[in-house]
This record gives sequence, C-alpha cells and structure tokens, in this order.
Amino acid sequence: MEYWKVGILDRKTASVFLCIAATVFIHAENRIQTEKNSIRFSAERVSLPGNEHLTLGGGVYRVYAQDSWYYGIGTYGALKGERGGFFTGGICSGYSAHISETWCIDAECFFGGGGGGSAPQGGGMMLRPSCMLFGKTGGVKVGTGFSYVWFPNGEISSGALCVAICTDFERAYTPGRSFAAGTTRIGLEPVQWRYYPVLCRYSPSDDSSTVAGKDYEDNIDCIGFGADRFLSEYFYVTGRVYGAYSGGIDGYAKVIGGAIFASPRFGGNRIRAEAGLLAGASGGGGVDTGGGFLIQPEIGLTADISDHFSFFVREGYLHTVTGNFDSFVTSLGISYSFTGYGFSGTAQNQAAFEAVPWRVGGSIKSYFPSREIEDKSGREHKHILSLVGVDADRMLGSNSYICAKAYGAFEGEAGGYAEGLLGLGLVLFQHTLFSFDTELCIGASGGGGVDTGNGLIAEICAGFEYRFSESFSFRIRAGWLTALEGEFESVFAEAGLTRSFGQLVKQ
Repeated sequence: MEYWKVGILDRKTASVFLCIAATVFIHAENRIQTEKNSIRFSAERVSLPGNEHLTLGGGVYRVYAQDSWYYGIGTYGALKGERGGFFTGGICSGYSAHISETWCIDAECFFGGGGGGSAPQGGGMMLRPSCMLFGKTGGVKVGTGFSYVWFPNGEISSGALCVAICTDFERAYTPGRSFAAGTTRIGLEPVQWRYYPVLCRYSPSDDSSTVAGKDYEDNIDCIGFGADRFLSEYFYVTGRVYGAYSGGIDGYAKVIGGAIFASPRFGGNRIRAEAGLLAGASGGGGVDTGGGFLIQPEIGLTADISDHFSFFVREGYLHTVTGNFDSFVTSLGISYSFTGYGFSGTAQNQAAFEAVPWRVGGSIKSYFPSREIEDKSGREHKHILSLVGVDADRMLGSNSYICAKAYGAFEGEAGGYAEGLLGLGLVLFQHTLFSFDTELCIGASGGGGVDTGNGLIAEICAGFEYRFSESFSFRIRAGWLTALEGEFESVFAEAGLTRSFGQLVKQ
C-alpha cells in the first residue's frame, strides 16, 4: 500500500497526468502548423509560519492546445526574504476566457516539486492554483489576481496577491518526430538561436561567507545550460540555469536571464566581443544569498569554430542584493548556433526549411534507495523519493539524440532536493507504435539532506515509449543513478507523457 501512496502511480500523480492529457490530444492537421505560445512572469508575496514573508518570482512557458486551453512548464524561486535558494519546478494546465479583445480571465493550476532555503516545505510538493485578470496593452498583457501556494506535506499554506506580465506569440512547427525538408509560403521570418552547455568557476570575494558564517576556502564549480535568442545582429536575450558540482555547496542553484550586446565581428570575421547585464535568483548549499535576488554584469569573447559551433569565455561579477555572497564568475563553453523560423503571419517569398525533431515531456520519477544508504544526518532512507520533472530531447539522427532533464522532489522527506542532467540517448529499436532507447547522463544535484557529496551525479537508464498518435506518447524508464562523490545511489522508475514536433530551421 505504501508504494501506491508515494510511488510513480499514486492518486495525486494520476490526476495530474489526466489533467494534462485532456488538453494535449487536440491537434490534428498535417505538416507545417501554427499554435499560440506564451511566456509569463509573475511575482507574489507568500506568508510562511512565524509571521515570515517570502517574495516568490515565477516564469511559465505555455502551449495552447486550443485558443483557450493550455498546458506548460514553470519554475518559481525566492527573490526577497530570508529563503534564498528556494526553488520549485513543475507542470501546469489552465484556461484563458476572453471577455473582450482587450481583457481575459486566466485560471491555472501548477503542480511541482522543490524547496530549499531551510523553508518548511516538507516533502517538497507544491500546488499553486491561481485566477487572474489580464488586460492587453501593446504587445503584452499585464494582470493581477489571487494565487494560493500550498505545500500539502509541509507547513506552507498561503494565499497571495499576484501580479504578472505575459506575452503571446505564434509558433510554426511540424508534428511528429521525423527529419524533413521542404518549402513554404506560410509567412516565416528567420530567428537566430544559440544553445550551449557551460562550465563556470566562482571565486568568492574575501567578504563572502556561508550561512553559518564560515569563509570560503575553495573555489566553486558549476555546470549549466543556456539559450540565446537574437533580436538583432548585435543584441540578444539569454536564459541560463546552473547547479554546483564541486566546492562543498551541493544543492546550490542559479537561474538568470538578461540582455547582451555583441560587437561587430573582427579577427578574420570570426570573433565578437559581448557585454551585458543579467539578473535572477540563486541559493542553496549553505550559500548566503539572502532573499535570493542577484545581479551579474559580464563581458566575454566568442570565437567561431565553424558555421554552427563557437567557443566562448566570459568573465562576470555576481552580487547578491540582500545576502553576503559576491564572486567573480569565469565561464567556458561551446555553443551551437542556427537560424530557425518564427511565424510572422504575413505572406512572403518562398522559404526553404528543414524540420529538426524534438521530444519534450513531463514525468514522475521515483527512487527506491537501499536501506543501507544514509542521508547527510546519518539516517537511513526509509521512504521512496519521488520527483516531478521535465525533459527535452533533440534528435541528432534517427537513432541518437541529446537529452536534458530537470527534477524537483515532492514526496519522500527530501523537500528541496533537485537535479539537472545532460546526456546522450540511443534508440535501440523503433516501430511505428513503440520504441526502446537508452541514455547516459551526467549532471548536478543536491539539497533535501540527500548525500550527493559535492553534487556531481551520473545516470544510466533504458526506456520504452508507446505512441498514441504522431505527436503524443507515453514513456516509461528504469535505471540507476549514483552520486560520484557522495553516498547516494539508487535504482529508479519513471513514467510520463511526451510530445514530438519538428523545429523549423533555415535550409
């Protein structure tokens, strides 16, 4: 009975999957299609026990299955208060009712996992229903309303006044998971993108200290992933996520975004200088980031290796606004650049495109640790540890892909535990209706008292996928994860829903 309550098929999990499934099986047409997407940023002031308050910032990416119903992924993090490092991530579904061309009412429910910052989040499960009124002004919608942040197995239960800003846009894609090429007059405009894994080293200032008041004796190493979207040849916006894997601060995480200016090319037309300002939230691992809000100016150089690949080096300075952690940040990485297509809605000359397949989804992952494995306090793991996560696979060919995953705990007395992984997947066998694959990943994790050492983890798994349609499928996986420097290791099982589509790339 215990496995039914906290495993991958518990009643709470099943209800979430049914909610999402009800919204995703609505697309029908073939080949190039368009759909409405949106990005929303919000802020709310949540009450914690002991008359404590926490300002929570959130970001949600939504896909509309119809003009009103939508589903998506989101993340929330502490920006102000005393809980820097408090993060949650998960999935959502909702309905937007149009009152007029200018006004709409939006009702949404978010289900996620996470915690941190020594907050009373219990096992980490977060539910957040909300109802908001949005008014459109220019190209954005601004809204206010009421939200309710509830951690059912913790002590956080708070209604809050919420404010948000949202922008809608149309996206063009092809359904299914197959490479294709063609031409169209549907009205596409080229959009320059850049993706990259990144390694960075923090060199804390002499004035920085941990939450416990200790000085930093070693540098801190983090691994992360970033995406840049160019708005013009010399200006782009960026979003990045990081997790620590060395330096004794496992559980430290950072989410930042901002605007970057790039110079004209020089050095044989292959090098560009870049400078910008980023802001976001960070904390965990005993790092004193105060309420979590940070700013990070940076400069850098990017050198082209080929038409698509570049090497970059960046130097920045991280400043926590209300904490006691300032640090120089040196970053190195190799990026992949390409010209995609956005939907313009206006007729244009014939455009040639390639469709590059992606598979994205949400899932529930459960660890079944041995009773001989202990957490950081020396206690045996007596509970199944369940996490909610999102993943994205970018196909390299018909039998291989790059995968990225992120998870947060919601059950198992490890609230605040989170992990992020990057790796390579191989398709072992595929049929029209089902396929088998295997993955090898490496990443960073920590929090929730789980003994992952400095945070570096490795995972190997095998999976089975059953396709309901050309675009949607059910996926199960089983595997083994180990902390390379800690005591935690465990077998796991995972189940989720995925969606496959082709990203349009300039031929």
